[in-house]
Amino acid sequence: MSELFHGHGAHVMEHLRVPLFVRYATGDEKYRVAAENCFPKTARHLSAGGACISDEGVGRRPGSPYIGCEYCTMLELLHSLQSGVEKTGRASFADWIEVLAFNSAEGARQRDGRAIQYCTRDNQYEATRQGRGSRFKLSPTHDDVAVCCPVTALKFFPYFVNQLWMKTADGDGLVAVNYAPNRLETKLNGVAVRIESDTAYPFEDEVRMTVTPENPLSFGIRLRVPGWAGNMKIEAPGASVAGEEGWRVVTKEWKSGDRIAISFSPGIERKAMPNGELYWKRGPLVFALPIPSERKQLKSYAVEGFRDYEYTPKAGACWDYGVDDGSGEFRLEKISGKTDPWTGAPVRLTGKLFNRKSRVNEPVELVPMGASLLRRVAFADTKSVRLLESEMNLARKAKVTASNSFPGYRPDALVDGVTEGFPDNQDAEWACRGDGAGTKVRLLWNAPVAIGSVWLFDRPNPGDHVMAARINFSDGSNVEAGELPNDGMEPLRLNFAEKTITWMEVMITRVGPKNRNVGFSEIAVFKKQP
Repeated sequence: MSELFHGHGAHVMEHLRVPLFVRYATGDEKYRVAAENCFPKTARHLSAGGACISDEGVGRRPGSPYIGCEYCTMLELLHSLQSGVEKTGRASFADWIEVLAFNSAEGARQRDGRAIQYCTRDNQYEATRQGRGSRFKLSPTHDDVAVCCPVTALKFFPYFVNQLWMKTADGDGLVAVNYAPNRLETKLNGVAVRIESDTAYPFEDEVRMTVTPENPLSFGIRLRVPGWAGNMKIEAPGASVAGEEGWRVVTKEWKSGDRIAISFSPGIERKAMPNGELYWKRGPLVFALPIPSERKQLKSYAVEGFRDYEYTPKAGACWDYGVDDGSGEFRLEKISGKTDPWTGAPVRLTGKLFNRKSRVNEPVELVPMGASLLRRVAFADTKSVRLLESEMNLARKAKVTASNSFPGYRPDALVDGVTEGFPDNQDAEWACRGDGAGTKVRLLWNAPVAIGSVWLFDRPNPGDHVMAARINFSDGSNVEAGELPNDGMEPLRLNFAEKTITWMEVMITRVGPKNRNVGFSEIAVFKKQP
């Protein structure tokens, strides 16, 4: 459990099914323990939208709104979660399925269904062919990368629908695993049974089921109780309702036309990502600030209507928001008259966020992540950013040197408590001369310091991007750093067991494809995770 996953994301998620299968087949206790551990371990790598981060590899990285999530990895995670429900009966796996399906999976699709992203992000300020081998553009084939993800995307929702319902292990009852508008046709004890679910879930909080057996038939229907259900109510005249962990079992002799009414009362949840950024969720829906975009065609195909596109923000679009005093409280608004919820969502959250440029709280509207393409899901907690100027930031007491610097850029700007840079304030950042891979920055203290957390802020311009780095410490240890958020708004936070050192050295090991003069806008060091 202590080690984070690494390896190709799709295979890592596929292999989650192995301990489930072996435990199911053998009954061996050690495989039960393995199955119990692998899913909580996976949860450490999750995006807000429910997907495991994987821009091909997981790379021992915690979940982040800035790291890509591959569509093949989403499908394999879906399949493993469905297997988990089947073999363990855990309702929480089904909760996870809905978050994944309605957010990351839906949010990586073009609205007309004719193209998908190979990789998508929670915080997605552009969807272009730049970076990660052109995986973030929209394409029906991605034949310049690999054609796996478009095929996978076609299978995702059929897999989802195929296991909305399961039978109980004895074959005498039915289980509503996930909620969605659907019609089930099956047989129980040789009797044909049809159940129609009328709902706009997840955009409404009610599900209305009509049960139609061919002949009167007694059986139980297990209804999942989502972790966000609040006060879940079930109305089924003449039926008994019994509780099990994560489920309610509704039992009676069912006759044609019998009905079940289910209602939920979810609240709006404010949640935090491992990097400290905050996002909002209601029921299975994660909400995002939509970024107005412009579309550019990259390629056309022989079949009319299918094209590759890239999307960039419209001029003047703003997403540099955070959460400060007087902001971050939201309320639900329902919008009538909408038809396709993925092109015009019938729900939204309204509230205020802190504009980090104008320094005022501004009204904003958040829409379901799955109904957005360019978006911001997770926002900086500006209270934590203020820690840069505090005495807790040990970096401010260090002497900073660099193996080289671009003329006019000073290494000591890395510890000035300001996360700004070109084009607004280049005096507040440091940049190297040339490509940058192999360049080193050293922080030296006059006396030993105990540290357990390092924050790295990228330069705020989109071209110069640190993709990976290694931090070497005076005690002989080191820490690997993955891709930094590319706009300097938020740091890459690295937390580790406390160590006492006299110096640390940050060596840039990989840079972005558009890089000219890579660097950092700020480095912060704390005794423990703030």
